[in-house]
Amino acid sequence: MLKEIVETITPDQWDEGHKVVTPIINGIVEKYAVGRSRNAERLVRAAPDDKVEAVPVTELGHDDLTDARDRISDAVEFIRGCEAQGNLCLADILKGELAELEVYLEKYAERPLRLYEICIDVARGVEDKIADGRLPIRDENLSRFLRQLDRSSTDILANDSEVEAKVRRRASVRFSRMNDAEKDRLRAVTEAAAEDAKQGLANEYRDDLATALDEGADKDKQDDSRYRIGSRLIRHRKLKREEIVKAGDDVSKVGKGVSAVWDAVTWVATWFV
Repeated sequence: MLKEIVETITPDQWDEGHKVVTPIINGIVEKYAVGRSRNAERLVRAAPDDKVEAVPVTELGHDDLTDARDRISDAVEFIRGCEAQGNLCLADILKGELAELEVYLEKYAERPLRLYEICIDVARGVEDKIADGRLPIRDENLSRFLRQLDRSSTDILANDSEVEAKVRRRASVRFSRMNDAEKDRLRAVTEAAAEDAKQGLANEYRDDLATALDEGADKDKQDDSRYRIGSRLIRHRKLKREEIVKAGDDVSKVGKGVSAVWDAVTWVATWFV
């Protein structure tokens, strides 16, 4: 992440000061946080009231780790087998990522956490190449590759209790360092999210916040609540920003339609990176 910040921000932008640099850094932090706060669900708006709800995306198999490994391996072979389309050859552009996946499959075949992390890291690398134009925004073969990585990482997180515990513990430790002012900001943004959500998700937001802030709560339940509330807030703001872009606003206006209370999510994202 630090490498990307250094490579992205130009000397002229640094000279212009924090008003220019801070939004760029916040965007990079959020991108990494989305990848590292993976949850077995996605947030979507649904009829009839156009409120946000959480939709499970877990896909279970008879042997989840074996399925995850096989799916990653199949994804690598699929990309290698794709024919070049003009100047676009996915196998060449993703040569490094494919090789890295194979190394992890061999070296960490029985280490679910490492397989989970490499799926996320490679997916993020692909998204970076899409963002800078090295890969197309819309390509069915590329989308299929990313779906396979997402399914594997989601299954590992959802079905391996040790991976789930470690990932949640990372977020919980950072959560516990909050001061009173930060807790107030978290309360405000969580309530804003709850008001924008369907009743079921709204109740879960409020219940998770209460558990997350209750020092007398069961430790495992508290870790789960802290992870879930952070993961959901990051995705909720991302959804709101994407809606603004889809509505036809210029990219430079992204976020202007999101109230200032949502700025707290930039800090929440740092729990995961």
